[in-house]
Amino acid sequence: MSDVKNSIEARLHCLIGERFAAIGRTANLLWVGLGNELVQTTIYPRRHAKRTPFPRVIPQYSLHVQCAWRLTCADEILCANGDFYTVKDESIEWDVFSNNHFDEKRDILAQRLQCETIRVRHITADDFGGLRICLDQNMALEIFPNNSRKEEQWRFFENAKNIDEGNPHFIVFDTDGEE
Repeated sequence: MSDVKNSIEARLHCLIGERFAAIGRTANLLWVGLGNELVQTTIYPRRHAKRTPFPRVIPQYSLHVQCAWRLTCADEILCANGDFYTVKDESIEWDVFSNNHFDEKRDILAQRLQCETIRVRHITADDFGGLRICLDQNMALEIFPNNSRKEEQWRFFENAKNIDEGNPHFIVFDTDGEE
């Protein structure tokens, strides 16, 4: 096994048994929430007149994906990164939700995740920064870097801790060349 494969599998081993809790997007970045829900107190950004704290529910772990990916169930692709670019009307605005096929499929998945507990069963990585997260009910999230440059493809982090607490983001591939 390579260092890349070993590093990924070692860092993400903590996800085994955790809930697949949420899926969504910010522009064309996929975000996945895993683990228990945490309540974090957030203050509105400075541009808002009210700067009152409010509780926000976030997942214990987050995965942000900027390369090719797909979520499958048995012999069906439930959604994939190409769905970001398949629009329902001719004028797509990235921050307007429900304007592409991913947003439609995400709504269906969100309902399913509220009704069912789907857990991580197994994780495998490859030498190229690829990742397969096997889930209950024959589901899998597959992430596969699809360019030859060693630039960020995806990142994993724990929301309960921050970088100052010794829990840096795990980045494949870090711009410094570290996985």
